Amino acid sequence: MRRALVMALLAALAGAPAHAAAFPPDSAVRAILAARVATGRVPGLVVGLLDHGATRVIVAGVADSASTRPLDGRTVFEIGSVTKVFTATLLADMARRGEVRLDQPVAELLPKTVHVPSARACRGSRATWRPRGPIPTPSTRCRCSTISSRTTR
Repeated sequence: MRRALVMALLAALAGAPAHAAAFPPDSAVRAILAARVATGRVPGLVVGLLDHGATRVIVAGVADSASTRPLDGRTVFEIGSVTKVFTATLLADMARRGEVRLDQPVAELLPKTVHVPSARACRGSRATWRPRGPIPTPSTRCRCSTISSRTTR
């Protein structure tokens, strides 16, 4: 029965024209964010939407559990390590398509209003660097960078 239902659904969708999915209304996104914040696993979330050139920022919660500092589109978050995989994949794809060069300074890609700290790379590009020994820790990392291990505002 389940298989027949799935097959019928696929058959019905096969003839339907493909359209770009419309963004849900802000209230629906805000409700999803609020539900996630209510679980207690995160103090707050910020979502940025780019819809046909128009940008919207939707927030729920606070910046951290210890304060009631509000969130906005300029809130700086410490991003988990898992995002590095996605970022590297997107960067490699953009380089393959010729949209960016791997040796291109990031300042060339960002709006002029963004301040990019300067630093000398110790071991070449972070996108292509492979460890040759222990991965540097705060106590063993090379001392040539002018950027601290954690940049906060």
